[in-house]
Amino acid sequence: MSLKSKPKKSRVGTGRPRTLPPKYRSPLHATFCERLLAARLAAGLTQKQAAQRANVGVLMWCFYETGRRQPSLRALERLASAVGCEPADLLR
Repeated sequence: MSLKSKPKKSRVGTGRPRTLPPKYRSPLHATFCERLLAARLAAGLTQKQAAQRANVGVLMWCFYETGRRQPSLRALERLASAVGCEPADLLR
């Protein structure tokens, strides 16, 4: 009795998208991402340093900067504090 192996199914195109396409992001979300990146660079911090200051993971910091995730209000306060600005500065 021989066992035939089944071909593996392709995983391409399955599941949900990793990020929202830019056209589905709100202008406020896009502004936040741009301002967070600019504030981090102005503070002279790496993503790792900024993430440590904000008490979030490096991957989550990257997700915030690239728009994959939106922070809660509490996280927004920590992110702003980490880069030395006010939360409102990241949204204007």
